[in-house]
Amino acid sequence: MSSSLSNAIPSDSMEPLVEAEAGELVELPTEEKSARASKRERRSDATYHGIMLGLCLTVLVLSSLLTVRDGRQVLMPVFGEPLPELCHMKRYTGIDCPGCGLTRSFISLAHGRVLDAWRYNPGAFVLFPLMLVQIPYRSLQIWRLRRGLPSWEAGWYGRGAMGAVVFVLVGQWILRQLGVGL
Repeated sequence: MSSSLSNAIPSDSMEPLVEAEAGELVELPTEEKSARASKRERRSDATYHGIMLGLCLTVLVLSSLLTVRDGRQVLMPVFGEPLPELCHMKRYTGIDCPGCGLTRSFISLAHGRVLDAWRYNPGAFVLFPLMLVQIPYRSLQIWRLRRGLPSWEAGWYGRGAMGAVVFVLVGQWILRQLGVGL
């Protein structure tokens, strides 16, 4: 490495370098570094929000396309074939897990069968609306980030919503294990 290049590269940091005149590498001013880092963070935040939006849309669309047969089997659209049971806890122990029935419950809610949804898993009454709210929330987050605006932080609302989901899923599961009908 030439001496002019080795003098231009700080040895104790991995800061972004740009090429200046005559092929020398110089360190970016602090403002430019933070602007580049901020742009990179916004891009990764927008990707995260895009992935979450895509997942929620996929779950909601599949909920409206899939059907439930005999209260036990989830059928694929067009083919009419049942999906395999996905709960490993149920498969290996015979005991439902806290999430057992959520797929059937989501399908029932998407088709307007509220009582069936409650019977399969009451946790869907907290989780399904949260999925619906994600569509405008994530879309607005992406819109804001693409315009250089800061993202909204869910704060205690987000933590409270996730706490409610866990509380309802575990609570209904414990009640069912105790033989209390819901």
